[in-house]
Amino acid sequence: MLFCMTPIVAKYPMPRLEIHMKRSLILLAAFAVVLSACKLEISVEMQIDADGSGLGSFVLSVNDQMRDLIEQDGRTLDPDEMFARFGIDTSTVDVIETRDGDFTTWTATAAFGTFEELKELFAVGSDLSAIKEASFERVGDELTLSGLIDMDLESEIPDNAPVGIETIAQFITITAVVDMPGTVVEHNADRIDDEGRLVWDLTLLEPRRAIMVVSDLTPPTSVPGTAVYIGVGIGAAVAVALVLRVFRRRRSKTAR
Repeated sequence: MLFCMTPIVAKYPMPRLEIHMKRSLILLAAFAVVLSACKLEISVEMQIDADGSGLGSFVLSVNDQMRDLIEQDGRTLDPDEMFARFGIDTSTVDVIETRDGDFTTWTATAAFGTFEELKELFAVGSDLSAIKEASFERVGDELTLSGLIDMDLESEIPDNAPVGIETIAQFITITAVVDMPGTVVEHNADRIDDEGRLVWDLTLLEPRRAIMVVSDLTPPTSVPGTAVYIGVGIGAAVAVALVLRVFRRRRSKTAR
């Protein structure tokens, strides 16, 4: 569950790190909006299997303008330090750096064996986490995933920030992505991506969102294809033609 701006619990948590991270991030974002066309993209992607295990990814992307803004005082973007600010212990995840256009993306990926491990990974229900509730249940062939996220960061904007939450929300992209097995029969996602995954497009202006997905593992009932229907139709037509032909022959013999 997957919810962006959600810190993952570090193996050795740092006191009040999340509060400082939020304030630094929001203040940086505020000035970035004024000074340049900076973009910050945050996403949590979760692939959940039928037994509650799966693979989770925390993705953080910045464009070159944002990177230049951060590095202009002599600092460098160190992935370990960057993820540590989100409470992620990089010794327990695989971190990959990629480039796409003017964006640099760091992806931290970790596997979890049970849904409880997932909840621990994202510190569900804690003051640090934006995920306040999360549950996964399997009853027969039906899987139900639900959760509640609250990303209210307006109180984290410093009084001296040059812009407000409305402006900041325009350049921060936050998404949550869920991929579950079976056939999704009910959900409240905003859209489905090209890979068939459920996507929630979150916004700082609507910080409290419920997440709900119901999936059915029952194999779909096979439906006869078009060729079958055509074959049946042709067979019926031939049968009718034969019956009429026999009937005409009998009438012809009777008339004689």
